[in-house]
Amino acid sequence: MKVYKNLRYVALSLGLLFSTSACDDALDVQPQDELVSDIALENINDFRLALNGVYSGLTSGSYYGAAMEINLAYLSDNARRSVDNRGQGAELYNYTFNANTGDAAAMWSAMYRVVDRANIILTRIDAVEGTQAEKDQIKGEALMARALAYHDLVRLFAKSYDATPDASHLGVPILLESKISEPARNTVKEVYDQINEDLAAAKALMKDGAKAPSKFTPTAANALSARVALYQKNYPKVVEYATAALNAKGVANMTTFANMWEQGNATGEAYVKLTMEVGNTRLGEAFYEVILNTAFINPTEELLNLYDKEDDVRYTSYFTSIPGREAGENIVTKYTDLDSNQPGLTDIYLLRAGEMLLSRAEAYARLGQDDLALADLNTLRSNRIEGYVAVTGLTGQALLDAIITERRKELAYEGHRYFDLKRLNRALTRGADCSAAPQSNCTIPAGNFRFTFPIPQDEVFANKNIVQNEGYTQ
Repeated sequence: MKVYKNLRYVALSLGLLFSTSACDDALDVQPQDELVSDIALENINDFRLALNGVYSGLTSGSYYGAAMEINLAYLSDNARRSVDNRGQGAELYNYTFNANTGDAAAMWSAMYRVVDRANIILTRIDAVEGTQAEKDQIKGEALMARALAYHDLVRLFAKSYDATPDASHLGVPILLESKISEPARNTVKEVYDQINEDLAAAKALMKDGAKAPSKFTPTAANALSARVALYQKNYPKVVEYATAALNAKGVANMTTFANMWEQGNATGEAYVKLTMEVGNTRLGEAFYEVILNTAFINPTEELLNLYDKEDDVRYTSYFTSIPGREAGENIVTKYTDLDSNQPGLTDIYLLRAGEMLLSRAEAYARLGQDDLALADLNTLRSNRIEGYVAVTGLTGQALLDAIITERRKELAYEGHRYFDLKRLNRALTRGADCSAAPQSNCTIPAGNFRFTFPIPQDEVFANKNIVQNEGYTQ
């Protein structure tokens, strides 16, 4: 099986499918070339185990276990490389990555690994005995996982949805079964249609229950649908889906929010929270390694200055000044929990209410419903800033800019800022503390080809039907 290197081979061995380890590094060493045998999945319990393998794929260090947070931080204006940095993320930070860059290839492989594991479940589960309710729940969770992976793939490896009037530009290959093939790239519209189809089916099959937020649910699917609609600029649907999610669970207050980022944390405002155990990837160590007192990135001064440093719970939850380090330096400790006996080991928030409230606020503002947009913005801030006094009279572009800035603060280091710059067609403009080489890459113009990742070169070599993204052809 060589799904890790290219899509010409998209099969998983039984051992890989059933894996529950969150760190898939070992899986990359000796990929198997066999399809799952016809007798590998024999009963409903086998499929429950297979579904664990899908969630395990999401927690890979090349996916939400670290890469979605740290790699996209390097690409944003929220991070600068620390003086401790020994080259980690250099190509990303410098915007010199190309089709041979390992970070992009690893993310491509990790996302398609999730797709493939979901496909194996979806194409085989109806053949085994089990109640319809059991099968439906497993199928629904697999469909949502596939939708999540495809949305991340199309966000990274294709231009924004509105790059062409009908979204007919190249997206990523859609694979709906596990088989050997050389797929061409579908259009972005086709990929989004598949994502929305999967989410609609998932909502109809799944039930909300005690498994939330460690497993997917209809509420979580509504939250993901709101995110997808935002990227499609379908603002009425953003309002509809975000409201459905928020009606089920709203934003956390300041105390609960602060506790969310501690090891063994409460669920807080999570719609989906992946539990990371000892031995799993330690997301916090991608930012700051406690034992070695080594920071790989620092927050930019521009980002830090956006916060009320005295009263905003996000400032104290996300950043820490470490004694003995360079004067005035702040460290990203959002995922570290310095008081834990396992610093750096933290659960992963895939979808949460803060994102939903700000997505709905943006949608309201773009629909001209400024009063509702401002109400959402004030609600978010009042649950993050002690003594916050609600803003009044903010309208139009000033209101929209305030919402986008609040997204930058609220969702820092959760993988959103880079995507927000891309979908909003804004330039990346780093501040005076930028250390990119060449220095000219401290500013990346809006629409630059590097806002889209290259298709991995191994995939291009192995699959004659794959077309490379512009700017990366040699």
